[in-house]
Amino acid sequence: MDARFIVPPLVTPGAKIAIIAPSSPFPESDLQGAVRLFEREFVVQVRGDIGERDGYLAGSDDRRLRELQDALDDHSVRAIVAIRGGFGAGRIVARLDAARFRAHPKWILGFSDITVLHLWAHVNGVASVHGPNAGTMGRVRAESGPVIELLRHGCAGRQWAVEGAAPFEPVEGVALGGNLTVLAHEAIAGRLPRMTGAVLFLEDVGERAYRIDRMLSALADGGAFDGLRALVFGSFARCDAGEGGEGSRSVAQIIRGLAMRLGVPVVHSAPFGHADPNEYFVQGTRVTVSMNTVRFQDVTSGA
Repeated sequence: MDARFIVPPLVTPGAKIAIIAPSSPFPESDLQGAVRLFEREFVVQVRGDIGERDGYLAGSDDRRLRELQDALDDHSVRAIVAIRGGFGAGRIVARLDAARFRAHPKWILGFSDITVLHLWAHVNGVASVHGPNAGTMGRVRAESGPVIELLRHGCAGRQWAVEGAAPFEPVEGVALGGNLTVLAHEAIAGRLPRMTGAVLFLEDVGERAYRIDRMLSALADGGAFDGLRALVFGSFARCDAGEGGEGSRSVAQIIRGLAMRLGVPVVHSAPFGHADPNEYFVQGTRVTVSMNTVRFQDVTSGA
C-alpha cells in the first residue's frame, strides 16, 4: 500500500458488516440475498428504513445520510457495503463527518455511484474496495468470493491482463477511480482528489461515445488529469458509437486519441465495471502498469 493510506482492519468471522443504501432503491430480493450471503460468516447490520423510496432515491437525503454516517461512526462496524449504485451519494457526501472514520477506519465496498464514496475515502487517506455491490454479490455468488477473501485475509499480489493503447515503459502509481460519469460530476462539485502520482481507473455504462469523449475532454482541459501516471479503462457496457452514420467514433478510438493527447500510458479492456467480470481493486493500492498487465501490490491490514 502507499504510505499515505490507512488500510482498515481485516474483517474476521463474526465481525459486523453494515449493508446500506446511499443511492437508488433496490429489489427486496437483492437485500435478502445479500443478507443470506454475508450472514454465513459475519453479523449483518441493516437499518429498518433501508427499503424506503423517494422516486429514484432510496429514501430522503436525511435518511440516507443518517444511515451512512451512523455506519461510519460505529466502531463495531468493520465494513460498509452498498446494496446498489444508481444515483444519490453525491447529494449527501458534502455533509459527511470524517473524523471518526479516520480515527477508526473501515472498508467501504461498492461501485458505480459508490465512486463518490471512494473519492471521499481517498481524500481522507483511507483505502477502499471498488467491486461488486451487495445486491450483485447476493445474486452472483461467484463475484462475492474474492471480495470476501480480501476482507478476511488480505490480498496477495495479483495482476490483470490489459491492452495498451500505444507503446510505453512500465509506470507505477496509486490506484484511484471508478465510474467516469460520476467522477466527472464530482469534478464539477470540486470534490475530485488531485491526480498527481495516481493511476486512474475508469468505467461506464449506457453512455454514448460522444458523451464519453465530452467528459474525458472536459476533465483533461480542466486539469483533472495533471500529474497522472497512467489511465486504466475497464468495461464501457452499452456505450455505442454515437448517433450513427459517417463520423461515428468508438470508445476504443476515443481512448487511443486521449492517450496521444495526454502523453501518459493508457491501457484498456481491464476486467472491472458494469460487465462480466467486475473484479475488485483496492483504492490506495500501488499498482504497476505495463503494456499488457496491471499488477497490484500486496494489501495487508495496517490499522
